[in-house]
Amino acid sequence: MYERLKAIIDRADNIVCLAGSPLVEECGYPYVREQESAYDIEDRYGYSPEELFSTVMLSTRPELFFRYYRQEVLHPEMRPSPTFDALAELERRGKVKSIITRSIYGPATSAGCRTVIELRGSVRSNRCEKCGRRYPMEYVLKKKGIPSCEVCAGKVRPEIVLNGEMIDNGLMTKAAQKISEADVLLVLGTNLKSDLVEKLIQYYNGSELVVINLYPHFSDRIADYVVNESPMNVLPKIL
Repeated sequence: MYERLKAIIDRADNIVCLAGSPLVEECGYPYVREQESAYDIEDRYGYSPEELFSTVMLSTRPELFFRYYRQEVLHPEMRPSPTFDALAELERRGKVKSIITRSIYGPATSAGCRTVIELRGSVRSNRCEKCGRRYPMEYVLKKKGIPSCEVCAGKVRPEIVLNGEMIDNGLMTKAAQKISEADVLLVLGTNLKSDLVEKLIQYYNGSELVVINLYPHFSDRIADYVVNESPMNVLPKIL
């Protein structure tokens, strides 16, 4: 099973992976954009997940932002799924040269991957808005109310792109460059029309476009090879 996929991986010299945000569900994260979860969030906090996770909320109601952030967004118990363990192994073998994601939870980095471009940043990194000092996720978790800097008492905020903020242009340029150099583009846990893929796929000039995603999508027809299965049930089998 998956002989063709294994052959594609074996002959590749430069694989770039686009890892979709829904892959966090494999790692045990609740995906709050699902309709039922979103209704529950709005009922408990008085705002939608999109409103709560925004630069406006952080600026105008930071107490509510951090209450939501600690209780619903941060899950320190999360561990990488077999998908990310497999990517880390493929990176060690010199096959995967870059992993690009919009996810803020960092499972690829936690699995040991070194060449990760986190377009929206990571919950594991936080910084003081005044002096720029950085703090780990644990610092924000243990604080009550609005976390403040130990040096200057400034507000410590997650170093992530919130709703209403723009992704760093330099990171997008770096991601586009990596994709332009790839001979295989591996799209995991998302489709070719997602925000992550659609803006970057135009830079791909390689020979094999592979999609591994549980849910079929009309854009699958563009790919050279498609597996409609959860990536964690596929990638470990080709190692």
